[in-house]
Amino acid sequence: MQLTITAPGTGSATQTICAGQTYQGHSTSGTFTDTLTTGSGCDSIVILQLTVTAPVTGSTNQTICAGQTYQGHSTSGTFTDTLTTGSGCDSIVTLQLTVTPALTSSTSQTICSGLSYNGHTVSGLYHDTLQSVAGCDSIVSLNLVVLPPITLALSHAMCKYDTFMGYTTSGNYVDTLQAANGCDSLVYLQLTVNALPHVTLYLTFDTVCSNAATIAMSGGSPAGGYYSGQGISNSQFVPSSAPLGYDSIVYTYTDSNGCTKDRYEFAYTLTCTDSTDTTGKDTTALGINRVSNVIFHVLPNPAHDYLTIENAGTNSPYSLSLYDLLGRLVLYQPETNNLAGKATLDLRQLPAGLYLLNITEEGGQVSGFKVVKD
Repeated sequence: MQLTITAPGTGSATQTICAGQTYQGHSTSGTFTDTLTTGSGCDSIVILQLTVTAPVTGSTNQTICAGQTYQGHSTSGTFTDTLTTGSGCDSIVTLQLTVTPALTSSTSQTICSGLSYNGHTVSGLYHDTLQSVAGCDSIVSLNLVVLPPITLALSHAMCKYDTFMGYTTSGNYVDTLQAANGCDSLVYLQLTVNALPHVTLYLTFDTVCSNAATIAMSGGSPAGGYYSGQGISNSQFVPSSAPLGYDSIVYTYTDSNGCTKDRYEFAYTLTCTDSTDTTGKDTTALGINRVSNVIFHVLPNPAHDYLTIENAGTNSPYSLSLYDLLGRLVLYQPETNNLAGKATLDLRQLPAGLYLLNITEEGGQVSGFKVVKD
């Protein structure tokens, strides 16, 4: 019998598995010797070099905007995801996810008609989506109020020479003003300018003694006006209350449109010294007597620059008073004893017009003259 002894077969193997797996009953890294049986029934010794790959772990922080997703997640939180590496093993990733909510704000704004705010020109509630510095949506709610222009229609009547809103003639006008809210205010104006009434005054007297009786005023037209001036009381002229010399008497009339016009006339009041009438007129009813025995000449009349007063009578001192038509004293030259010859008034600073010159003598007698400055 021929006996053959077969030596045991030997071999080696290297193997890598993932954590949690087994290979020939082994689940940890190491070198293992396993005895197997060959087909002939003999032992076969195998040396195994086994490597168990530990799972790959990692963590990440991520921020996204509301409405977005990251690896399937859309809410803030901590998430663990198991992935597969290139070697086929597990990779465990821990995700810290922050979802930034949309920024919201609201504002109210008022603008004038014709203006715009953020591109809007009509009243309403608007929602605009903007981008914040973080790159996420920012939702702004706008409550916009557009103020309409204020309109005002006016109808106004006034008298000639008056002014209303800067206008002096009849017509229809449109003015754009600024209202209290800062917006435009449109004023439509219908303006009527009424003519002044035609007023006349013809006095029934022009010269009167200071001691004469009271005179009822008349001569103003149209009827219904009123008289005013020094010496006028309750529509009567009281000579004793009037100043000596020329005094302006005014008749004022207001028509149905409310327009008023004045008419001026002058009355001359003098001091009467006796009952002799030297004028050749029967004026005893007014008590008019001679003014003085001094004779004055006023020339030239009209005058341009200077007015000369000549005294052809005695060397009696007298003063000169010049009044405008409103009774205002515009020039005055006091008494002097050296006026037997000529006196001069400088008219250069006065405007052209009619003036009243009173020459008052030492005894109080007054001579009056109407003077024209051209």
